[in-house]
Amino acid sequence: MIYGIILSGMPCSGKSTIALKYAIQHDMQYISSGDIARAMSVYDNTTKVSLSKGELALESEMRRLISIYINKCIKSNISFILDGFPRFIEQDEWMLHNYSKIVKFIYVQIHIDKSECIRRANIRNRDDDNMINKRITYFEENTLPIFNTHKSITISNTFDIPDVVNKLTEELNNYISNSERNIR
Repeated sequence: MIYGIILSGMPCSGKSTIALKYAIQHDMQYISSGDIARAMSVYDNTTKVSLSKGELALESEMRRLISIYINKCIKSNISFILDGFPRFIEQDEWMLHNYSKIVKFIYVQIHIDKSECIRRANIRNRDDDNMINKRITYFEENTLPIFNTHKSITISNTFDIPDVVNKLTEELNNYISNSERNIR
C-alpha cells in the first residue's frame, strides 16, 4: 500500500524541516507545496506577487504540479509525505477524489504556539513571511477545518527536531498498525 502523509501546521511551525527529515529516514518522497510555489514564482511574476502578499499560488497550476509528483510516486510504488497541501477543503476533496483508491492518506498536524511562529517568521524573513499574520489567519480559517473532518494525528513541535521526528514515527507506526488490524 502507498501511504500519503499529509503534514500541515501554521506557517513557520517547522513542518518542512520535520517532513524532510521524516521522508529521508523512511525512504519516502518529500513533496513541498511551498517549494513548488516558490519555484513557480521564479518564472511567473503573478505568483511572486501573490506569495509576497501572503496569498496562495495559482490553484490550477498547483494541482497540476502536485499531481505530477503524486503520480510519479504511485508509478514507482513509493509512499510520500506532502508538506502544506491541501490548504483548503476543496483541495482536500480534489485529492481524495483523484487518489484515495490508490493512496491511504494519513493526516498529521504540527502544533506550535502562534507567538513562536511569528517570532520565527521575523528571524527567517523570507518574502512570504512578511504577511505572517495573514498566513496564520488563513491556516486557522481554511486549513485547520480539513483536520476536523478527518481522523488526524497532532504532534507538538518541541524544537528538538530529532525528538519530533521520532514521535511522528511512533505515532504513524501506531496509526498504520491499528488501521491494518481494523481491516482484518
